[in-house]
Amino acid sequence: MDILITCKPGFEKILARELALCGAKPKTQGAGWVLAEDISSAVSSEAPAMISGSHRLSGLCFACNILLEPVTVAASSVNSLADRLLDIFLTRLGKSRVDAAWGCLFFSDGNEQLIQHAATVKGRWLEQLRRKMSRVAKLAESGIPCGPKPAEGFFVHFIGHNQ
Repeated sequence: MDILITCKPGFEKILARELALCGAKPKTQGAGWVLAEDISSAVSSEAPAMISGSHRLSGLCFACNILLEPVTVAASSVNSLADRLLDIFLTRLGKSRVDAAWGCLFFSDGNEQLIQHAATVKGRWLEQLRRKMSRVAKLAESGIPCGPKPAEGFFVHFIGHNQ
């Protein structure tokens, strides 16, 4: 399983080394993010105590967010990107019932234009979600919920204007 770990821009190499110390294999990295491969299968009795549980990383000094099972989505326009993201959200939601608030975050560690692009895509995505599932859209809370367990929700990290 792949995991996307975000960090402050400029700390990617340090985070990648930290992940390697934990037994994970960093695949790629960019400004403010590292994509690690097979982190759950990398857990072994010889691995340092930085990894606990099958899907939790604890003790990483340079990680800001840890996002499970990331999917790369590329599209040429805001509308097509919002459409593809909505399809992914609805597919992953399946027939689950949403009764409580859930986290929703569209973010980037890039420049101001990329941050604005993320906000524009989020606006279009929420508009489409309201049309299809109004009650679910009303329960969306901006941000990543805090707490001791892994956060659940829909989190989109932009690494470029079309991805």
